[in-house]
Amino acid sequence: MVDHMFDGEEPQYGVNPEQVFRLRKALDQAGAKNYKIVVSSGFDEEKIKLFEELNVPVDYYGVGQSIFKLKNSFSADATILNGQKQAKEGRGYRNNPNLITYKK
Repeated sequence: MVDHMFDGEEPQYGVNPEQVFRLRKALDQAGAKNYKIVVSSGFDEEKIKLFEELNVPVDYYGVGQSIFKLKNSFSADATILNGQKQAKEGRGYRNNPNLITYKK
């Protein structure tokens, strides 16, 4: 799956105001006006201030790494769902013999 939302436009990485405005519009049009929007990924005091100044329709901000002095970035993506490969563009399943599969 490839997100083509910004094809032909200047590269925009992470969560950005335009994405959130478009999401709110799509939710409202789908009758989900009471749905809340939570954003995270790279949010610090400056980024939150920018979003607030632009009146971006965010209900909650997720901040993690920005509140700690230690910087230790990592990502954990679900790459297989019910036996089917599913991952963001550029990411995917990599076999790791140290992982254990748990089943109910």
